[in-house]
Amino acid sequence: MHGLAARDFNERKAATERLVEVSRTRFPLVVKALFAQIKNSKDPEVRSQSEGAFQGLFDFHVLGKGDANLGVLWHWHINLGDKGEMRARPIVREIEADSIAAKAGLKEGDLVCYVNGKELHRQKGVIALRKILREADPDKEMILTVRNTKFLRSRETSKLGPNRKVTLKVGRSDRTVRSAKKGEFRGWVNSLKAEHDGE
Repeated sequence: MHGLAARDFNERKAATERLVEVSRTRFPLVVKALFAQIKNSKDPEVRSQSEGAFQGLFDFHVLGKGDANLGVLWHWHINLGDKGEMRARPIVREIEADSIAAKAGLKEGDLVCYVNGKELHRQKGVIALRKILREADPDKEMILTVRNTKFLRSRETSKLGPNRKVTLKVGRSDRTVRSAKKGEFRGWVNSLKAEHDGE
């Protein structure tokens, strides 16, 4: 989120969403990094963005909001197309057992190419998919066309497997989740800070 000005709202929003997804499995490290940025950065914009990121973490971890509740940690799959154009599509990096996505049949290494028969934007795949999930009606079924690949290294994958369809049911939306109680967010951040300072 460094260096993003007010006009870069969409980029800041995407960075916060990514941070929330990473925090599913690395919550202590994310919190530690945010507090370090707030404490050490001389740039007031960076400090402000870091403080604002806690709201995204609170909304997800405490209130249960956001498309990340599907149980997937998305990653970018970057490759070149037949005509040399860059593609950056969403791929399942990690998946939680017994999550909505796991029960639907998504697997680690699944690359999402189409949603309900419509191809995802080839350069904005993860952002486009998040938008679709976020705006979906509660309990609406979506058909994802995926191709599986195995991770070889952090950014390298093997050949893509054949197309397969996965029916994913969006379990809930922000409208079905409770609102924060008065002072709850600030109390939550203060408790995290106390834990962090005590380390």
